[in-house]
Amino acid sequence: MADLSQFAEATAAVKHSPHAVSAWEEAEGLAADLDKPDDIVGLFNETLEDTLEPQVAEMIGERAGAFCDEWFGDEPKVLEKILSRVLVLAPTSESALQRLSVIFTVAERWADVLALYDRAILASKDKQARIRLLREASQLAKDVANQPEKAIAYYQQLLPLVPDDNRVSQSLERLLERHERWADLIALWEGRLDGQSKKEREKSRARITAVWLDSLSDPQSALSAVKPLLNEAEDDKEPTALLERIIEAPKATKGIRDAALDLLRSHYDSTQRPREVIRILEKIIKIDPTHSRDLREEAGQRLAELDDIPAAMDHYAELLAIAPESQVTEEKLKTLAERGGAHDRYGFGLAHAARTSATIDPTRKVELLAEAARTRLDRQMDTDGAIALLVEASSVSGAAETEQLAVARRLAALYQQTNRPKERLGVLERQAHLEASDVARASLLSEAAKLAESLGDTDRALSLWERRVDSDPSDLSALDARIGILDNQQRWDDLVIALESRAAKVSSMTQRRADLVRVALSAGSCGSAMRCAST
Repeated sequence: MADLSQFAEATAAVKHSPHAVSAWEEAEGLAADLDKPDDIVGLFNETLEDTLEPQVAEMIGERAGAFCDEWFGDEPKVLEKILSRVLVLAPTSESALQRLSVIFTVAERWADVLALYDRAILASKDKQARIRLLREASQLAKDVANQPEKAIAYYQQLLPLVPDDNRVSQSLERLLERHERWADLIALWEGRLDGQSKKEREKSRARITAVWLDSLSDPQSALSAVKPLLNEAEDDKEPTALLERIIEAPKATKGIRDAALDLLRSHYDSTQRPREVIRILEKIIKIDPTHSRDLREEAGQRLAELDDIPAAMDHYAELLAIAPESQVTEEKLKTLAERGGAHDRYGFGLAHAARTSATIDPTRKVELLAEAARTRLDRQMDTDGAIALLVEASSVSGAAETEQLAVARRLAALYQQTNRPKERLGVLERQAHLEASDVARASLLSEAAKLAESLGDTDRALSLWERRVDSDPSDLSALDARIGILDNQQRWDDLVIALESRAAKVSSMTQRRADLVRVALSAGSCGSAMRCAST
């Protein structure tokens, strides 16, 4: 019959030689006979407090597992404490890990389970052991613990150890895609490239580019990814489409668009598809019109080389609107018009540039409108269209007077040609205002005054003759004309003044007397006899 003294001796033997299996067997047997399981649990914990060899700690853990199953099956905390200490002393103990992970799994303590595996993986130096631990941990995290981020981390550590395991690779890929870990997914695909066939590699590069573009909104990285695809692919449909999508990307900068354009231009030129280059140029122009000058120049030149004159002229017309001061662009537009007989587009292009440019100089605006009018008249025989353009040009303020005068002269001639005297009268008045030559100005005022009189507008005619007299008080012909109108209109007060003015200026005594007599008569008519008598 066992007694307490024997039990004390047995426990002392265990403490002296914790590695001795026989000592543990003796102590456990006596504890069973004496009903002292708690003392054995205490002995396990006390022994493990010392610094033991890993294999000794692992052996004690295994004995503790069997003992607790028998005596403390419904108290998992008892074994948990023992095994936790075992793993500190023997971090690679597979038995302790498995027993403790079962305890945590039953209690759904997922963080604790995965923490066990984390420590074991970190401690393991054996490749095969690490592979096994990572497989278990990844499956546990993915399928049981519902911790996809942890599962991803385990798969990422596992894959380099088993690079040919397609199941691991595919599981990781699905997790990364499902949880939108795009950068990691790209890294996974890039890691496969060297081992793939040409066709598989093309597919992977296309997927990588699309993810950079669609999921990460990074057109710069997408551009880097698509470059080798364009060089390698037998069918360029997908890489060229991706490059176009990069150009259209909201976050694409001008530099990125230029780089994508360079790739497409080089590729299409090498495959003799100039129309495709033009299409891409026009796409970029539409996306970023503020930086379109060089692109329009190239598009216009390429279209001209293809003998597509109307389309080429459209680009040069827009180019002229961007840089209206460019004589070179205007000349190119004119040359194309002559070459293709597209004079209507030439005139339209000039007028469009004059009307739409925000930076155009007023004098240049008048020049362009005037040239557009000349084209309408000389090339299209459209007099009304030419007149409309000249009227528009004449309304531009701030232009040089020489240009304004040239427009007025053309417009007056066209109004005369088309028998539009009222409109011509206004232009003659403006022309007289702009004319620098006194002789020419006098001639224009005379012409305008006569035209006004013929239209029955005597007040306007008188005003014009008066303007001529004001500019040259000695101009008797202007005075004569005014006197004739005033006499006909019986405007006696004004007539007296005009006659007096002429009498003071003429050298002929006969004419002077005649004018003074008429003054007296006119004065009588208007009741100004006293004034006439004093004269």
